[in-house]
Amino acid sequence: MINCLTTTLEQLEMLDKEATLAINTSGGAFTDAVMPVFSHVKVWIPLYLAVLGIIIYRMGWKAGLIVTLALVLNVVCADQIANLVKDGVARLRPCMDPWMKAHGVRVLEGGGGCGFYSGHAANVFSFAMCSMLCLSFIRSRKGAMGRENGRSRKIFLGIYGSIIFLWAAAVSISRVYCGKHFLGDITVGAFAGLVTGSLLALAAIMAVRHIRAIRESIRPGIA
Repeated sequence: MINCLTTTLEQLEMLDKEATLAINTSGGAFTDAVMPVFSHVKVWIPLYLAVLGIIIYRMGWKAGLIVTLALVLNVVCADQIANLVKDGVARLRPCMDPWMKAHGVRVLEGGGGCGFYSGHAANVFSFAMCSMLCLSFIRSRKGAMGRENGRSRKIFLGIYGSIIFLWAAAVSISRVYCGKHFLGDITVGAFAGLVTGSLLALAAIMAVRHIRAIRESIRPGIA
């Protein structure tokens, strides 16, 4: 039983390495220039600020600040949990793995150490999930979105969800392309981020609804 499990894990690890190598060596000059840019957190600061602006505009500043706090906690928690797991699992990054080096892995971004699981993937997917859930389940404040009907809301959420999750996937894949992570690293990181984002979104949604319920009981008619 143990030998069978060990063999299965070894086969999965080899598939992970082969898939990672295929992605890492699949591009050309254009993707070699673009993918490292996708990996840098500072490049996406305008996107983060734009999302926060949308949230505050649609929800009002009080609810917006609660959601902003949840998003900040998302990044902190996802990153710190990923670091703890990296230290515990101690799986080498592709750029440091002997088998990957022997088979020609390309390193487009420096850095060593352990890489399971990907903090980048956990961060971007937790941000995407938390913001999407909060926008979906916290109603817009009256006035700012007074003319928004159910159909336009669905269109907005569909467009936002498509963009934010495609962005998260692109950032994650860029880490594989640059030789920083195995495909399995970003897959597990994305799942961990979705869980973290869902939990903190739930906390933010409950907090906003509780505060609004108190306000409405004191001043009826105010959302």
